[in-house]
Parts: sequence; C-alpha cells; structure tokens
Amino acid sequence: MTQGKKIKLDGDIKLFADELKLCFSKEEIEEVARETGFVKRKSKTRAWEYVCLCCFMDVDVASNTLVTLCTKLSEKTGIFVSNQALDQRLNERCVKFLKKIFEKLLHQTITNNTRIPSKWDKYFKRIRILDSTAFQVPESYKGIYPGSGGCSQASGVKIQLEYELKSGNLLNMQVEAGSGSDNTFGSKIRETIKAGDLILRDLGYFSFEDFLDIEKRKAFYISRLKPNIAVYIESNDIEYYKNGTPKKSSVFKRIYISDIMKQMNDGEHYELKDVYIGQGKKLKTRLILYKLTNEQLKKGQKKVKRMLKRKV
Repeated sequence: MTQGKKIKLDGDIKLFADELKLCFSKEEIEEVARETGFVKRKSKTRAWEYVCLCCFMDVDVASNTLVTLCTKLSEKTGIFVSNQALDQRLNERCVKFLKKIFEKLLHQTITNNTRIPSKWDKYFKRIRILDSTAFQVPESYKGIYPGSGGCSQASGVKIQLEYELKSGNLLNMQVEAGSGSDNTFGSKIRETIKAGDLILRDLGYFSFEDFLDIEKRKAFYISRLKPNIAVYIESNDIEYYKNGTPKKSSVFKRIYISDIMKQMNDGEHYELKDVYIGQGKKLKTRLILYKLTNEQLKKGQKKVKRMLKRKV
C-alpha cells in the first residue's frame, strides 16, 4: 500500500492493508476519495488510513473523543494528526467516501465469488433476484429513518438489493427508511428491465402493473400468487344478448385453488396455462400449483412461528 518512505504499521492493520490491496490499488482508493470530494489536496494522512480508523481499529468513531481517535491512529500507523485536523475530515464527504468503498468492495466480492451457472442460463439473458432486508436502529434516527410501525419499530433501515445470477453482478442497491415499501421499489426500477430478463421477486413486490410492464418489455417473471387474488378461466358456456353481444358475466368462470388442491397428491404439481387474475381479469398468465408434503408444511409452519416471535 505504500511507496517511497516506509511506515511502521501495527500487525492487524498491516494484514488489513494487504487484503485491501488485493481488491484496490493505492491509486484506486485515492481516486474514489477524490471522486467523493473527501480528498482535494495532498495530506500526510492518506485516504486508506481513514478507512482503517473508521472501520478496523476497534474504536467507535461516533462516540470516542478526538484525542482517543488521534492516539489510536498514531499508535497503529505512526502518523500524528491534530484533533482539529481530524475533526475537519470526519464529515459528510468522509461518509460518502466510506460508502463508496464499501459498495465497490461488496460488488467486487460478489462478482468474483458468487456467479452461479445453471441449466436456465441459455433461456434468459439475465436472471434477476430482488429482495430486501430490514433492521432497527436507535430511536434518535427516526427523523431520517422512520420504522415500519408496530412494537419496537420507531426507527429502522431497509436495504433493497437486486442480484443478477448469471454474471454475479449487483444491479440495484438502495438504503432507505424501514417504512419504505417493497412494492414501490419494484416499480422504481422498471426502466432497467430488458428483453429476455427473468424477474424473480417475493410477494412483497407483487404488482399487476409491474407484471404487465415486464410483459410489455418482452421479459419474464415468476411470483407466488397472493391468497386473496381471484383466479378465472375462459368459460365454455358464454351467454349472449339478442344482438349477439356476449354477456360479460359469462365470459369468464372463477375457479377455486383450494378445490383443485384437494384433488392433488402431496408433492404433485399442476399447470394451468391460461388464467386471468385480479379485479377485472386484467392479467393473463400461467399458474403452476404445487401441493406441499407434510414435511414441507411442518417446516413452513415452524418458520412462520419464528417470524411471529421476532415481531412480538
């Protein structure tokens, strides 16, 4: 990480420096620092040393005193920085710089290690998996990151992440308030969908408008069906008015998934090629039913119980 004058580094920091060097050169880190406005002119303390201080020196930058931080930096790197100089550097540009480093490191790690080839690769240009995770933060942040409500949810953060299975790339990543809607985020990234993409999302992103848009863009989607969504098929017994116009109420026939499932064996699947779902039968799609085995059902029930306990 160093050139010219050698600096004596603490053992742990030396290990970190060596690992960071495998992912970024000194020049790349400095370039990110300039891009984010963290570094504008030469300084005796380099950008990577601030990464070490904020993330890997076992200090709480938010609560420790400037004296403690300066002492730790000097102890680990051999570089002395005044309290005033350090105070001026720990600002919004520093946060932006660290965030950019993290994003690049995460992206590079996933790209290099998580490409998963499958037999479906030849059918789709991209296989896009979108999901979110949420966690609580101190209540003092509720003005910036309001929570989703409910018990002990005054403040929270949600991370939206879309991963492309064939290449191992991250397509979309957004940090937002815990009160943010998965459904809304799915609509925000419509413009990134291309012909031949396969979109995989869970029920939180269920949206008729998004499904119709995906079809319009000549892409594909797979989603579970919400339990309260009505399902229809075209009727074979259409009734007509005297002028020959078909009665709308007779064009479609509602079917009940529960009735079909009763006739299926455990572990069996059944395909309905052309069904219409939603109010007004506005989405034509293919529906595949699968009946869980007793073992799968029990496993699912245990998972639901664990989730409910976490919410209490």
